[in-house]
Amino acid sequence: VVPGCMDFIWGHPDQTDRFKNRKTYRFNRSVWLGKLKGNEISKAGQLMAKWINKSPENITVILPLGGLSKYDKEGEEFYDPELDRTLFKVLKRSLDPKVRVVEADSHINEHEFARVCVVNLISLLSRKKNQSLNTTF
Repeated sequence: VVPGCMDFIWGHPDQTDRFKNRKTYRFNRSVWLGKLKGNEISKAGQLMAKWINKSPENITVILPLGGLSKYDKEGEEFYDPELDRTLFKVLKRSLDPKVRVVEADSHINEHEFARVCVVNLISLLSRKKNQSLNTTF
């Protein structure tokens, strides 16, 4: 599981209340993005952890320490590493101990982050395959 694009909300430009007092980015003519605030990202992290904790399967959460979205990168409109750290802290604190957390020192859209995801997926699939081979019927 990757918390991609959890740093903003989507909405229509007519939803002025939804975008009041926050950084915004006009994605296109009919969609605006609004940057989440600290209390909102904390709630989003708690909700995400609640869903993940319900999984009966082995779960790995991979955190992109370099940014969560195209717009959450140094030099971009929504770059806010402190807000990202808030999300990561809430997730790590709220996730069940059975959930494996991997921190990737890269941005979500970088090749290195994709490599970390693939390596972890292969590891999960290998463990699942070995578990099914050891099952007695």
